[in-house]
Amino acid sequence: MTPQLSTMTPATYYTTRKRDWPSGDLFLIDAGHDPAAIRLRMKTRRVDHVLTEKEREDKQRGRYSYPPKYDYVDTDKMRLEVGAGRYGSLVLEDTVATRIEDKLLRALERVQQLSDDAVARAEAQRLREIEAAKARERAEALRVRALAYGHWREKLLDLAKEHARHQALVPVVAKLRETLPQHQTAEYYDQLTRYVEWAEQYLTESDPFASFPLPRGDRPDLSYQEWREWDARNPQRW
Repeated sequence: MTPQLSTMTPATYYTTRKRDWPSGDLFLIDAGHDPAAIRLRMKTRRVDHVLTEKEREDKQRGRYSYPPKYDYVDTDKMRLEVGAGRYGSLVLEDTVATRIEDKLLRALERVQQLSDDAVARAEAQRLREIEAAKARERAEALRVRALAYGHWREKLLDLAKEHARHQALVPVVAKLRETLPQHQTAEYYDQLTRYVEWAEQYLTESDPFASFPLPRGDRPDLSYQEWREWDARNPQRW
């Protein structure tokens, strides 16, 4: 049990000494997993406001005065409130038929319910955090698999580009060899012959299927459709 003690604020040049309370609670009960605020106060009843001497004087002299329409005065009935902030309160009151003392069991049950609710909220939060952590792990594992798939795919696309460039040179080099006899009498024939021979050698050696670097790692285990779906959700991965 934690009493809600007041403190005194010392007087200053502009203010008077006053007592401050941390809240309207009388004390807090440790409900096991959540504090239960206990408020004990007298019930009030509404009565028509009776003008004070100053209010009557102001009214007689025509001064501006705004007295309240009603006053709220204490009764001999007590009210006990058991709650915990925004989660609501249980209100027990003296009535003609029963006294507040006869309802204390309900107050204890409310305190226990506050504790049970706090446990349930904590457990729900714990499960959400576990599920979020698992989701992050699954996302990271999928990211690694998708990047591996993308790496293998890029290698294949690069090979396709190299092959297309190489195939474009095949008829060009063949045409060079075909036209070589037409230049036998030219002064540059020997230089042209050496160039044709070099071009044929280059065409053979630059064949992308003669030797090419393979992607590293194990074979990707994603399907193309799975990779496309991941790629659409992660366009800024590179």
